[in-house]
Amino acid sequence: MKRKIIKKKTIEMYVTLLEIIMLIGLVFIILNNLGQGMEYYLFAIISFGIIMWRMINFGNLKEKFIIQLQGREKNMAYKEINPEIWSYEKDGDFIEGVLVLKEPDVGENKSWMYSIETSEGEVKNVWGSAILDSRMKLVKVGNKIKITYKGLGEGKAGRSPPKIFKVEVDTE
Repeated sequence: MKRKIIKKKTIEMYVTLLEIIMLIGLVFIILNNLGQGMEYYLFAIISFGIIMWRMINFGNLKEKFIIQLQGREKNMAYKEINPEIWSYEKDGDFIEGVLVLKEPDVGENKSWMYSIETSEGEVKNVWGSAILDSRMKLVKVGNKIKITYKGLGEGKAGRSPPKIFKVEVDTE
């Protein structure tokens, strides 16, 4: 589907027109209240400060908006998202990427599910376990992480051995 792209010059023209109208309004307020007393001048000074602050911030937003519009393509490109479960088999298997979701109480066992976007842009889900969950508590969504499977630990009597994981967070 083709989208109509607004040209940068058109946006700048409308924004500049809006800024001029705001300044004319301020001048009108000041001229209209000459000789009215100090409270009107105080009001005008505060109004001028607010308008200037908004113009500066609006200018920053305007630049960001223009950059976003210039970066858009006329045709949108979509990619299907179908997360797979990350499987590990041997000691040293790892997954690395950005943590995009931490979801509690998933499935019949009410386990944690961690969704990680890899550098290839794929999203992989990682099932939680007691040890992995304890290590993931302090990891925040948006952190770049690496989870390494370290094999099985020693099992207690009558219980299956725990899966050992090493979790690393990128500090840069």
